[in-house]
Amino acid sequence: MNRFKLVMCLGILIAIAGACETTTTLQFTSSSTPDVITYNPADEAMYVFVEQNRSQLAEEVAQGHGEHLGAVTHILGCSGAQKKQVMSSLQGQYSEIFNKHSNLAVTQSLLAYRCL
Repeated sequence: MNRFKLVMCLGILIAIAGACETTTTLQFTSSSTPDVITYNPADEAMYVFVEQNRSQLAEEVAQGHGEHLGAVTHILGCSGAQKKQVMSSLQGQYSEIFNKHSNLAVTQSLLAYRCL
C-alpha cells in the first residue's frame, strides 16, 4: 500500500472512531467461536486496520519500524518517545502477538500498549 493510501485509510478510521463517543459491546466472530469485547471507538479502528493490514504490520513489527507500525502507534495515542518505546516493545513481543490465529486476538494484544 502506498503512503498516500495508508494515510487516507488511517484518516478515515480515525474519523470513524472520533464520530462515536460511547462504549459499546460488539461481537466479532472467528471461524470457530465468537469473541465478545467491550471497546472504545479507537478499538474498532485498530481491529479494521489489523484485519486489512495484518501481514504488512507483522513484517514491520518484526523489523521494529514502518508506516503501518507508525499508524498503529498513532491509533494507540502514542507520541514522540512513546512511539519508539512501543515499537520496541511490540518488536520484543512479536511471537506472542502474531502467533495468535484471530485478528481479534492480535488487536487485543496491540491495544494493551495504549499510550493514553
